[in-house]
This record gives sequence, structure tokens and C-alpha cells, in this order.
Amino acid sequence: MESKVLLNLLSVGHEDLWDLSFNRKPQYNNMVYGINNVIYGINNVISSVSWNSSRTAFKGAKEFLNKKQTI
Repeated sequence: MESKVLLNLLSVGHEDLWDLSFNRKPQYNNMVYGINNVIYGINNVISSVSWNSSRTAFKGAKEFLNKKQTI
């Protein structure tokens, strides 16, 4: 009986140490990396949208000026 209780205590202690040393840090790091990836992705979307819209606006202005010159 005593050995079973001691074994349970050891296994619980081992799990706690395992959680502290291995499981919690990577989970926290993964969360931080995940948030950074989301922010990076949002920045990419914003930059590509703004690049496309500015390119379209420039193209539209160029076409408008060309049409105006021909008329």
C-alpha cells in the first residue's frame, strides 16, 4: 500500500516537472509564434492590398491622362 502511494506521488511529481519543463514553455512559445504569424499575415494582406490599389490607381490615372490627351 505504501509503495503504491509513493509511486503515485512520484508519478504526479514527474508529470508536474514534465509540464513545467517541456509542455508549458512550447505551448507559450507556440502561442506567441502563432500571434506573430497572424500579425505578419495581416501585414502581408494589408501591404498587398495597398500595393494593388495604388498600382490600380496609378494605372487608372495613366489611362485617364492618355484618353484625355487623345481627345
